[in-house]
Amino acid sequence: MSEDRYVDIMGLRTRYRQVGTSGPVVLLVHGIYSSIEDWQGNIGPLAERYRVWAVDLPGCGRTDKPADLDLSLDAQVAFLRAFVTELGLESFHLVGHSMGGRLSLGLTRAEPARVRSLTLVSPAVIGYETYILFRLSTLPGLGEMLTWPNPLGMRMLMGEVVHDKSLVTDELVRARLAFARMPGAQRAFLKTLRGLSNLFGFRRELVRDLHGWLGEIDQQVMVIWGKQDKLTPMHHLRFLEQGTNAIRKRLYDGCGHLPHLEHADRFNADLTAFVADVDNP
Repeated sequence: MSEDRYVDIMGLRTRYRQVGTSGPVVLLVHGIYSSIEDWQGNIGPLAERYRVWAVDLPGCGRTDKPADLDLSLDAQVAFLRAFVTELGLESFHLVGHSMGGRLSLGLTRAEPARVRSLTLVSPAVIGYETYILFRLSTLPGLGEMLTWPNPLGMRMLMGEVVHDKSLVTDELVRARLAFARMPGAQRAFLKTLRGLSNLFGFRRELVRDLHGWLGEIDQQVMVIWGKQDKLTPMHHLRFLEQGTNAIRKRLYDGCGHLPHLEHADRFNADLTAFVADVDNP
C-alpha cells in the first residue's frame, strides 16, 4: 500500500491514501473502530484498474481524536463531504463497510451528483439488532471496562467479527491493538458506539430516519454481506431491498462481518464487475 498522506478536514489532521493512476475513482470508507488497514487486501488489486482512495474517519486510525469531537452520523457525513470536496473527487464509486456503509448512504443522499455507484458491505444501523457486547458497552462504566484495549480482549473481539478464526493471527491482534491504544481512541470508539446504539440495539430513531429517506437513493447499489455476520445480521438486508430502486446482492457463506478481509479475492472481483457494469451499461 502507498504511504500515508494527510490533509486538514474541518480542523482535523486526516490520514488518507491514494493508489492507482488511471481509471474511475473508488472511495473506500471503513467502519467503527477501524482504519485504512481494513482494506489492505483490496487497495492494491483494485488499484490495477482504478484510482483508489481510502480515508481514516474522525476518531479512527491516525486521524485526529480530540475529546470534543462530534461523532454523530450527521457530523461524519459532513466530514466525508468536506473530504471529497477538498480532494477534488467529483465523481466516484463509493464503498462503505459497517458504519461506513451507513455514512456512505448519507453521503450519497447529500452528494448524489458525485456518487456513480454505491457498494454496502455488511452495513450497520439498517435494522435494530446488533452484537450483545456492543450493546453492553453502551452502559457507563461497563463499556469502559469491556473495551479497555488488551491482547485477550482484542483477540476475543476479532474472533467474533470473523467466521474463520484462523484469520485472527498474532499480527492482526497486534495491529488492531496498536490503533486501539492510541490516545483518545477508546474514548472516540465509545462515543461513536453510544451515539449509534443503546442496550436494546441500534437506536430506533436512527434506523427509522434511514427508512424514511432510503427511497431517495437512485444510484445502483450492491450489497455484500457475510451470512455468519454477528454484528450486523444479514436479515437487515430486507430493509435495503424494500427501500432502494436497484440492488445487487452478493451473500458470502463462511463469512462474518468483514467480507473484504475474509474473502478478499471474491470481494475484489465482485466490486470490479459491478463498477464495470455501471460504467458500461
